[in-house]
Amino acid sequence: MVLVLNKHRDAPTLQFAQSVRTIDWLRVELLNQTANLFKGIHRANQHFVLDSLSSLLISSYVLGRQLGFSFAELDKTVKQKLKEHVYSGHKLEEWYGSLSEMEEYFNKRLDLLNRTE
Repeated sequence: MVLVLNKHRDAPTLQFAQSVRTIDWLRVELLNQTANLFKGIHRANQHFVLDSLSSLLISSYVLGRQLGFSFAELDKTVKQKLKEHVYSGHKLEEWYGSLSEMEEYFNKRLDLLNRTE
């Protein structure tokens, strides 16, 4: 967990409490967006599904950041997890090839990001 210290005597306590509240809020946000995703699927509402999936991704990355991981660390871990699933014969890969397709997309996206830095 990221604990920010500053000069004020009560600031570490306040920062820690704020961090805990933020993590709790993000937890609830993830649950709400998961529920919204399934509502969107049930209603066959493409906009609702895309909105929920996008919110889930954003909340996941922000939660990781709040817990002290950089976005780059998360990207690297996702890339490694995709590789593991592709080569271990994960059912989604076996049935649809979705994970290798995502791995390829992710690698291209990261390569593009690395070139612009």
